[in-house]
Amino acid sequence: MSDASDDGCALKVRLIKLKSRLIKRIKADAVRTRLAVVLLVVPFMGLYGIANRLNATRGSTLVFQFPIDDRIPFIPVFILPYFAWYFYVAAVLLWLAFDKKTGQLLYRQVLAICLSETIAFVIFLVFPTYMPRPDVVGQDLLSRLVRLIYRSDFPYNCFPSLHVCLAALTAWVLELAGPKHLLFRLANLAMLLLITLSTVLTKQHLSPDIPGGLLLAGLSWLLSGLIIRLFRQVSKRGRYADSVGKN
Repeated sequence: MSDASDDGCALKVRLIKLKSRLIKRIKADAVRTRLAVVLLVVPFMGLYGIANRLNATRGSTLVFQFPIDDRIPFIPVFILPYFAWYFYVAAVLLWLAFDKKTGQLLYRQVLAICLSETIAFVIFLVFPTYMPRPDVVGQDLLSRLVRLIYRSDFPYNCFPSLHVCLAALTAWVLELAGPKHLLFRLANLAMLLLITLSTVLTKQHLSPDIPGGLLLAGLSWLLSGLIIRLFRQVSKRGRYADSVGKN
């Protein structure tokens, strides 16, 4: 009787361990899938570079500006929030990938970014814009960072601002799924404002590019929601058709 009881306990322990390993594997597979979804944005972000190089070879581009642009100063310190944009967008995407509590929000954010990049790519080619830049000659860290951006990013593809667009999408996702503490929400808003200001104060963009980026963010977010809803409806109809066919 004792041997049978010991065998039963040992079997239960093995089953528990097996279940634990299966759960860990399922979670790991889910994270890998979500990370793969995040990587989808990489080729779409590459569209910007393609348009940037193409427009650099074109004979005519437009300086699209408002009268206020002549009064906006060049402030090198704003290169810091301009660079912070890269961490801001990437960090939130990784958070969405690893935190499954955010649910389907990851897929909508990735789709919205891909749509933004695609729409902007078309606009850059159809409506090519140019940004006159100042000569930055200082040897301090901020001046070197500005020159680094200037060397890697030709002064084209201004309207709409993808910096503003993707920052707005990121801030909106954090507003929806991030902590609801007042300080966090204010910090998130401050980050969006600083990044937005940095686009014109580093002379990477002109003022019309800001509302253009915000409108693109809103349009891409709405389209991503519509596409996801349509996809779900088609999937439901497909499953219903399969169940009817089996019956």
